[in-house]
Amino acid sequence: MSTDTYNATGTEVKKSFETQSDKLRDKKLNIDKFENIKYIEGDENGLIKAVREYKVDDTANFLAIFVRYAIYNIKKSILLFTENFMYQFNEIYDKPYTYYHVFLNICFITLLIILSLILYWDNVYRCAREKSRCSDIKTIMQENSVSSEPYLYGVMIIHKTHLDQLKDKYALIVIYDFERKSTRIEYGDEKYLKEVYPSNAVTSMKFRYYDIAQNTFQYIGEVDAEIITNDYYQYIPINSKNEVLNTDVARNLADFVRDYAKNRDTLLHPVYDIMNAYEQKYNNVNI
Repeated sequence: MSTDTYNATGTEVKKSFETQSDKLRDKKLNIDKFENIKYIEGDENGLIKAVREYKVDDTANFLAIFVRYAIYNIKKSILLFTENFMYQFNEIYDKPYTYYHVFLNICFITLLIILSLILYWDNVYRCAREKSRCSDIKTIMQENSVSSEPYLYGVMIIHKTHLDQLKDKYALIVIYDFERKSTRIEYGDEKYLKEVYPSNAVTSMKFRYYDIAQNTFQYIGEVDAEIITNDYYQYIPINSKNEVLNTDVARNLADFVRDYAKNRDTLLHPVYDIMNAYEQKYNNVNI
């Protein structure tokens, strides 16, 4: 912005201010001039000094000074902002840019937009997941409130050719008792257990399960995780009578046992959700 333009703008502001000042003219106080208001502008002490100098006693006169003081500062701020904005704009407009600079700026803006979208949807996902987990825990509490064996789940691992005889031909059962906070392994008949023994004990992957009592994983060394988690084996949620449990909670727990057997990155929320549901129900622990 040129000096002439600045002076012209300053003159216009001054005239506009004096117009506003005339509306609140008070000859006795003699504070209707632009210079006097300018003397007032600044910090609060400037206003107090002006009030003391003109010996303002009544509220109306004080308000007149204050209004003029406020109007001046507002217009001054607008003028400075406009001048600074135009200066920056002219600097950008007058400065020569190559296509390379334009490309870099476009890439930078695109990157910012992408990062903003990622952060936004990550936050949305987290909030939705928290609400979903709260809903899952309420479902667990409702299911166990009508169960004859609340918070007791078994996951039977059995070859799919033996599904007609669940009680006799399973390889093993992982039993979770969330009330007693214990995890047990019940082995099947040796004939069917041998089917999941490793062909090479040195190179085989050991079957892993989560122990809620120890709050960590345990291994069953004689069971090959690769064999027992293949498509030939079914993971069936059951109760203590080896009867199938047809609930979402039980099926999720069975899927968890299969995934956790060999995948160290498996999320523990199917187990933790049941534990949290029990704690909230019986120990009045808010989650």
